[in-house]
Amino acid sequence: YPLTPLPNTPLYNRLKEEGRLINPNWWLDYNHQYGSLVFIPKNFTPEGLKSLCDKVRREFYSRKSIFLRSLDFEANSNGLASLAFYYTANYLSRREILAKEKTFLGLEHGTI
Repeated sequence: YPLTPLPNTPLYNRLKEEGRLINPNWWLDYNHQYGSLVFIPKNFTPEGLKSLCDKVRREFYSRKSIFLRSLDFEANSNGLASLAFYYTANYLSRREILAKEKTFLGLEHGTI
């Protein structure tokens, strides 16, 4: 996910002073989605950086990437149990992260 500057942090304050915050109160916006950019990056458009983050996240959590990373997996004394845990943890992370992509910040989208 792209960097999200939190309120009252030095980064948030700097971006606000520079006029680079897209939505200064993003945490109060029920239409804010996880992974949305809340600032204007340098050398990228917000859409371009979001697209790049989405692409990298999907590649990293692809089944092929999980499998290829497992080839470098050094099993400890538990051997197959450790490898099984590795696959389980990666696939659960993949499912949760990809499911969050379209999730709104508010509990009930558009209602307070």
